[in-house]
Amino acid sequence: MREVISISASPEELESIDKTAAKEGVTRSRLVRKAIKGYIRTQQLEALRQQGIPLARSMNVYTDEDVFNLVS
Repeated sequence: MREVISISASPEELESIDKTAAKEGVTRSRLVRKAIKGYIRTQQLEALRQQGIPLARSMNVYTDEDVFNLVS
């Protein structure tokens, strides 16, 4: 079940939301839900990355190239 929430936005932010929603052919609500989901996924990925850094450093893995060399 969905719950209604209320957010505040400046006129400029609202204009940007409306333009983007119209461009994508979605409602304001759908656009904001997608943005929230994307933000949460990004935060979760960053948390996982932070958890893996100590192990990577212990294996001398610092770059994408290091990862590629390790798995190739």
